[in-house]
Amino acid sequence: QEGNSTAEFPHRPVAESGPGTLGKCATLRCWTDSTQRIVQKITHLAWCMNFFQRLGVAFFRSPTYTNAVTAKFSKYATDFCVRSIKSGMWSGTTPYFHRIAKEMQEHGVLGPGTSVVDLGCGCGTFLHHLTRRQQNLSVSGIDLSGRAIKIAQRHFPRGRFVVGSMRNLSFLESETVDLVVSAGSISYLPILEHLCDTLHEVVRVLKKPSGKGWLQRSGFNGCGPGVLRPPVDFVNQQCLGNTSWQLTKLDSKSDKCIYILEHA
Repeated sequence: QEGNSTAEFPHRPVAESGPGTLGKCATLRCWTDSTQRIVQKITHLAWCMNFFQRLGVAFFRSPTYTNAVTAKFSKYATDFCVRSIKSGMWSGTTPYFHRIAKEMQEHGVLGPGTSVVDLGCGCGTFLHHLTRRQQNLSVSGIDLSGRAIKIAQRHFPRGRFVVGSMRNLSFLESETVDLVVSAGSISYLPILEHLCDTLHEVVRVLKKPSGKGWLQRSGFNGCGPGVLRPPVDFVNQQCLGNTSWQLTKLDSKSDKCIYILEHA
């Protein structure tokens, strides 16, 4: 009997594919969506009450924490560099990096002669793919890992690579950079104070009004690999409120977590 599931598959109970099951699935989805909305509202409220700013600020400012993070990420960056090179992430056909670089060109942030600075650059994987897509870039980067920076410097002998924190970009002069990029590293900053310091430095070095920040998976609105996940409107208010710069989400085909920092 055509269209009769019990005739074609007599061993399957009717209840599994009946309207009751669909009702349960719909109810579960509704409950999950409602829970997510509630969590988002609570998180937003907590940020607005400065809860996360006050939580452990003294510890996160301490040399003990700084030294521990430096040691951890130095090893992580070095290991990631070795894995990325061996696994072929430095090939010219890596789909993700290729799509990102192409989209940057389409949005007009990447072109001939663009000066690019990568925050948390590691051994220069992201910059490597940008230069394969767009020639004649001027590249720089900063990372906590000295070994990773050495690899980046060898790969880009004309670039400038520095061991240090993205909160201090003193190796760059004010209003000299066309594009600042970061792929996930910003989300590992532990507290809002560090995020604000970083954004202030980015704003300082970007050319006005043409400079841009391309920040992907940086934790804004809960999207990023690290622990710092503030609402983007809160960041705009608390970190950029006294500036003429704003973060806005990019309608991207490649990554749902890209935010553009630009002069308003």
